[in-house]
Amino acid sequence: PVLKKKIVAASEALSRIPRRAELSDIPSIALIGEIYVRRDEFSRQFLVERLSKKGFWVRTAPVGEWIKYCDYIVQKRLVAKSKFFDRFRNKITCMVKNPYEEEIKAILARSGLYRMSETDVEHLVDSARALVSPRLTGETILTVGAALAELVEDVDGVISLGPFGCMPARISEALVTQKLQEHKPRIARESELVKRVMETHPALPFLSVETDGNTFPQLIESRLEAFLLQVTRVYETVKKERDGLEKDGEAKVSI
Repeated sequence: PVLKKKIVAASEALSRIPRRAELSDIPSIALIGEIYVRRDEFSRQFLVERLSKKGFWVRTAPVGEWIKYCDYIVQKRLVAKSKFFDRFRNKITCMVKNPYEEEIKAILARSGLYRMSETDVEHLVDSARALVSPRLTGETILTVGAALAELVEDVDGVISLGPFGCMPARISEALVTQKLQEHKPRIARESELVKRVMETHPALPFLSVETDGNTFPQLIESRLEAFLLQVTRVYETVKKERDGLEKDGEAKVSI
């Protein structure tokens, strides 16, 4: 109860911060990739802060995504030592911790500075299953799945961040770059919206960046600028098409 009161108080304090626009009124970007570099401000070169100043809001993939993925590996017996007792104990643990996570997210969402999103690892894995075997455990399938699953429906662009020379990051980049246009319509949750958006933007905004802790080279900076322009255009198209679909739905109901 004490912790919950603290979280509620923090959410209320955040809600009083003046803001120029609501999250729904600005383009969104998902920052995914290797768990360390995407979380460390120095490794990612303060990318979140830089993009915020340019008028974009960035959702960094949470650490909880990896924790839930570890739970998934145990439950699906993708590790050799996943015995019945281990799976049972893990299931009980998830039944306790997952509701707390959802409650905390719901409280923070009231601030208006956080958009509640469910970390559905099974959906991410299923989205990438045709391209990466789930038995190839690691960051590759999460990165590929997140890029394929979240574009258009959840965010307007995706940046995949990885260490310099990281093999999983390069495999993810190759798969998403080559298969995004072909595979996205197959796994889309809002198929009609995705179809309409991709008619205007066949190449959806995806940018893979390798970092070694140094300042991004000029080539990456120029690619980033082009990426942001593309994200803005996709955001405008998604908003227009979503409004059109809602009006079509209302018209059908009235008839």
